[in-house]
Amino acid sequence: MSDMSQGPGWWQASDGKWYPPEQAPGAQPPAAQPPPAPGAQPQPAAGFPPPAPGAGTDVIDVGQSISYGWEAFKKYPGPLIAAFAIVAVVSGLFSILASAASGDSAFLGLLLNLVSWIVAVALAKGLVTIALDVTYGREPDLSKLFSGEHFGQFLIAGILVGLLVGFGLIFCIIPGLFAAVALQFTQYRVIDRDESATEAMGGSWELVKPQFWSLVLLILALGFINFIGLLLCLVGLLVTAPLSAVAIAHAYRTAGGQVPAAV
Repeated sequence: MSDMSQGPGWWQASDGKWYPPEQAPGAQPPAAQPPPAPGAQPQPAAGFPPPAPGAGTDVIDVGQSISYGWEAFKKYPGPLIAAFAIVAVVSGLFSILASAASGDSAFLGLLLNLVSWIVAVALAKGLVTIALDVTYGREPDLSKLFSGEHFGQFLIAGILVGLLVGFGLIFCIIPGLFAAVALQFTQYRVIDRDESATEAMGGSWELVKPQFWSLVLLILALGFINFIGLLLCLVGLLVTAPLSAVAIAHAYRTAGGQVPAAV
């Protein structure tokens, strides 16, 4: 109430006083806003851009990563088992050939061991690619086991990481274990971001640094799971190994603030 109009909508009553719009005869009170649905995301304030689609939390959750690996295995059991079976058989054959050749010629044995190791690295690159594809919502493609894409930097990254971990293990063990965790995502970044080996090593540490111990717990948990698979006459590894690869890929995506595709 006022002796003068205070702006648009104010009205003068029979007593000569001015009243605000909401007190006008027949005025309706503003409708109450319904409460947000459980789990709904708050809307951004006016003038601020909405969150980027698919933005993640960058927090590694051990249980979620393992559960994701298990759900992925249940969704794609055939391709994932086939991928790891192919790797095991091909790697095993090359190892047998290298061992047999070593008895006849040391040089030939050394050469075949080198070839065996390169083949193992190439197949490992294929497995990492397949695990990353699953987190993107792509069905595992066995042909990627034999793709040469990113192989050079993947190989260099494996050598550099192996040297750092090896030297670290020689010197009091702990530095080697630290390097193994800190550089866990190196080869994932080589494939996923097309980075050089050295760029990927630095990028891995940047992802791992804020949640080092969460990744340690995940690695220990997956190690135990694979130990159980090993006890089951090695056959269990056809389940636990794919589960582990996808779980690490899930952790990699999560650490980067991404939301892995639903499985």
